[in-house]
Amino acid sequence: MPLISIISPWVGFSDSNIVKAQHTGTGRTQSNVMIDSSRCTACVTAGLLLLSAGTSATSAGCAFEPQGEGRVAAVIDARTFRLDDGREVRLAGIVPALSDRTKTAGTAALSAIISGRNVTLHGEDDMPDRYGRQPAFAFLAGSETPVQSELLRRGEALVSTEVTDKDCAADLAAAEAEARRREVAAQFLAMQAGIIEQSQTTLTRYRGALGALDAARSGAELQAKRLGQARRAIAVGESDTVVLAQTQLQDLAAQQSALASLTNAQTALGALEDSIQRPLDSGDIGSFTFPSPPRDSRQAASKR
Repeated sequence: MPLISIISPWVGFSDSNIVKAQHTGTGRTQSNVMIDSSRCTACVTAGLLLLSAGTSATSAGCAFEPQGEGRVAAVIDARTFRLDDGREVRLAGIVPALSDRTKTAGTAALSAIISGRNVTLHGEDDMPDRYGRQPAFAFLAGSETPVQSELLRRGEALVSTEVTDKDCAADLAAAEAEARRREVAAQFLAMQAGIIEQSQTTLTRYRGALGALDAARSGAELQAKRLGQARRAIAVGESDTVVLAQTQLQDLAAQQSALASLTNAQTALGALEDSIQRPLDSGDIGSFTFPSPPRDSRQAASKR
């Protein structure tokens, strides 16, 4: 995918809001280069909000028969907690997200949600597993959303394949999908910010190269005038060949500097094109041309 699409899939860059430049006809390049990143960022952010804005599920499908209640005394791991009456409860319908970060973060997330809180347990039955833990969907007092859904929305858990109730499985899957949308949106915004920063950096370099090119061309024009004056002085006998030779060397050095600046500007333009993943045609920016050698230089070369 072109990087320009990553910068903004909703707003296409036009010639008017990416790069503008023109030659003034005097050897100077007038640059009016602009990347409308603020407008782009606002539109992309709005689009991402639309993508990430899902309907918050109340998980009514997981509201099975009540199987008891109590106050959470301790959180054992990312799925297990102990009530103040000694019962251990295993959150049903989810499994911890598999990553090194979530091994500890999952426990901390569950603790932040339910530690010291009153919960109501719901489930198809209250039969404990072989470790003596009661599988259940835990609801905080006054809440219609199970703790499992909150963990899923935070990206701290995944939906278990053992959920047999279709309505409950759909509600849990919706909560997990919300977490994934948020994660993708965060990754997208980070990538977008990096690309815009890269584009702005290459744009700054290109502007600097244009400024150096203008200065070098002005210097070359000035030196060409001095060379003409030196030749006229020789013709009327007001100077000697040594001064003329020095002036010619200075003129060649100025031309070389202008060519080097032109090369740098073209290189910077190429980097700018790479950063936005599209070529910049003559409508975006005036094309560069290597100047033809002066007539005196061609004559000198033919004499050799």
